[in-house]
Amino acid sequence: MTTRFRPELEGLRGVAVLLVIAAHAGVAFPGAAIGPDLFFVLSGYLIVGLLLRQLDAGHGLKLAAFYARRLRRLLPPALVAVVLTVGAVAFLGDPVALERAALDGISALTGTSNVHFAISLQDYFAPLEPSVFLPLWSLGVEEQFCLVVPLLVGLAFRGGGQRGVALLVGAIALSSALAAVLLTASDPIWAYYLLPSRAYALAIGALLALGESRLLRFGVPLSLTGLTALIAILTLIPGEEGYPGIVGPLAALASAALIGGSASGGPVAWALSLTPFRLVGRISYSLFLLHWPFLVLPVMYGIEMTPEVIAIALAGAFATATLLYLLVERPFRAGFLLGEMPGQVLPRVGVLGGTVLIALVVIMTPAMGAAEDPTPSPIAIASPDPVVSPSTRPTEFVPIAIDGTSRHQLAGPLPADLHPAIERAARDADDVVPSGCGLTDAGTNAKTCVYGTAGGPRIAIVGTSHAAHWVPALEAIAAETGWEINPYVKTNCPFVNYEVFSERLGRTFTECTAWRENVIKSLNASPPVLVIIASSRHNDPNGRVNTLSEAADAVAAMTDRLIAPVVIFADNPYSQIDLPSCLARNRDEISPCVAPRADTVYAWGTKRDLLLASRHRMTVFDFTPSLCPGHRCAPVIDGIVVYHDHHHLTTTFARHLASALAARLIPYVDALLPSTP
Repeated sequence: MTTRFRPELEGLRGVAVLLVIAAHAGVAFPGAAIGPDLFFVLSGYLIVGLLLRQLDAGHGLKLAAFYARRLRRLLPPALVAVVLTVGAVAFLGDPVALERAALDGISALTGTSNVHFAISLQDYFAPLEPSVFLPLWSLGVEEQFCLVVPLLVGLAFRGGGQRGVALLVGAIALSSALAAVLLTASDPIWAYYLLPSRAYALAIGALLALGESRLLRFGVPLSLTGLTALIAILTLIPGEEGYPGIVGPLAALASAALIGGSASGGPVAWALSLTPFRLVGRISYSLFLLHWPFLVLPVMYGIEMTPEVIAIALAGAFATATLLYLLVERPFRAGFLLGEMPGQVLPRVGVLGGTVLIALVVIMTPAMGAAEDPTPSPIAIASPDPVVSPSTRPTEFVPIAIDGTSRHQLAGPLPADLHPAIERAARDADDVVPSGCGLTDAGTNAKTCVYGTAGGPRIAIVGTSHAAHWVPALEAIAAETGWEINPYVKTNCPFVNYEVFSERLGRTFTECTAWRENVIKSLNASPPVLVIIASSRHNDPNGRVNTLSEAADAVAAMTDRLIAPVVIFADNPYSQIDLPSCLARNRDEISPCVAPRADTVYAWGTKRDLLLASRHRMTVFDFTPSLCPGHRCAPVIDGIVVYHDHHHLTTTFARHLASALAARLIPYVDALLPSTP
């Protein structure tokens, strides 16, 4: 097992980070997602190789020194990068963006960003407003691997030497590759971020460290084969939407072949050892930390990312990364605190200490603000009008307008008594799916929970997350009526009679089709008093549903299969921007956050639902008068933030509408209940 410096590996780091930067800068190539796996294989090779050399020499693992070395190399540059980035976000004057950046930065520094992004369902390839630290998920994977695997390697070596270690990492590689294939098909976001489905690359690198001496005789052909395979994956195999899947393990094997084969020299090793690649490789870690903020921060400041702006941003990233490498990364990696003169050390310590202080101030500011801002009092939910009687049940075919609001704010400053506080608005969301009462991409069972009064008249609400955000309003009504509320929710899965395409999965959403069938079986096995359908618009991959009429028919084809009576909650308008962030940036004048109704999805989605009122004998509850007076949609109504993102209602606003909804819905349900003598 060689310990010599290999310049081609330094160059390979440069190539890997350039691949990542190119993809992030918009240079499209099919296999752009392989960059992290290249890094993972190289890390696994170097980390396990180091451990094996220590064990073979009889020195033991020296875990304390190993972890100290990792922290010294990785943490100081990451801390400075996080401070600089969070500081840049702070200048936006947007507390929502600042809080997100602070939380994401903390997760990056603690090696948990991959778990953080997986839990928050941050789609790496299609985020609405991507985190300024989104690429740092890979640091979480690597650090979690380094936390666990050295201990396992030590135990395996004690039990069976290098053969025992080979069996261990081989088992990790195989099981992780299998997890990557299976989990990508069912839940690609979790598959992309989490260690169990990404450890294959690190384990393959570890296997390379174990067997590299046997590969030297195949050196040049092996490196050429690895390079050819990587180029083929990069240019021919679509690797983003369904990554890692099987493509990830293949890319890791190709990377291992390139790394192992280039140890013997040859054209691949020569090319990777060229000075430009090595120089980039030398600063690759600092560049990896900084390039993404340089690409996304201008967008947050409202700057259009033209090719010229992208070029300037990347030049800034390279310059700043070079300084970060020279002033922080290299000195700390060399352990300067132990060997340099105070005159050299103190200025650097001062700089780093200052950045730490700034980090603490910046990161804690959102939390301090939240602590000082008292929790707003719950908005009282008035009881439904007692004079309403079952005889006033709405007529079928006619849309029922739900208003119940009085002050639609379209201009001026944010109200002083805003609910929820703008810093909290992004978190003011229903908990149906997070609490385990609904499904995300994975799962097909008709899962539900009980809200309200168990055993009371059952009301089911079925649909996407646009069904979930009405549950707080229904729960408030149930507190007055004794109803039992059962939400059947699966995100991105509308209740329509056609297959839908999942952008997250990059394929037809077969789990959605199966879930809808199971929901129908569950509802028909024990029919509730009423079924409410609330869904959003989705794409038909076969192109069959192209008109409002066809879409309305697709909804009706599903509702016709239900035994229980059905009503439709018309889809709410979507904005094109994240409204809490917009309001935070425009506190003194919120008019930039007002969307014309014509620019929202209302023009399609709600018209589809309203067509059901006349075409398919369906009662439709239309909330548009509450959200969009005239031709504009208000972001603040009755002093309440309407949306917690760009299209989901805040829990506070949903509850605010409960009284108006109750006045319409209770008589409807009462008319369906058996008459009492």
